[in-house]
Amino acid sequence: MKKKIKWSVTQLITAGSFGVLRFLLWLPFIALFSTSLNPLPTVFSLFYTSILCAISFLIIRRFGTITIQTLVEYVLELPLPSMTFKLLAFISAVVRSLIVDFAFYSLKEREKLSSLLCGGLNSIILSFFYYLIYLVMGIPGADKVPSIIFSPIGLIITFTIVFGIGAIGGYVGYLIYQRLKNTSVIKRIQG
Repeated sequence: MKKKIKWSVTQLITAGSFGVLRFLLWLPFIALFSTSLNPLPTVFSLFYTSILCAISFLIIRRFGTITIQTLVEYVLELPLPSMTFKLLAFISAVVRSLIVDFAFYSLKEREKLSSLLCGGLNSIILSFFYYLIYLVMGIPGADKVPSIIFSPIGLIITFTIVFGIGAIGGYVGYLIYQRLKNTSVIKRIQG
């Protein structure tokens, strides 16, 4: 008989806590982004989201870890006035988190590789959805992006940079997990 893998209350709370942490880290950048069109929040979000995704998945090791934290983050963002096109952003975030969850879960036995690849994958998908949202929102300059990025050399450079930012974030998350994995708190979460 196959043993059914269940989520513990501690694991659910931990996944939700990572969603709260993502929201708290993103909050100052929402203010910055709502007052200017600075790309810094987007670049920062590619990096820190990959770090938190890697750490949370390596700690909890359940399919749905990243999806749960994404849902918590977006529920907390609902009352914020700066987020236009909330439904589009929410749907894109859930799709991204399910893809990254599946990739992490498929590679969960190879921690370093899964952290690098899924961090990069997270950033590629996130930046693609950011671009779509910016295009729909009519952000000035978003319509000029295709001529710059969608050339052959532009695609290679953009893919390398965006994937690299996420992969570095995933690797940083892996290194942080390596420092924490033998602590009593992590052992308790992992059951």
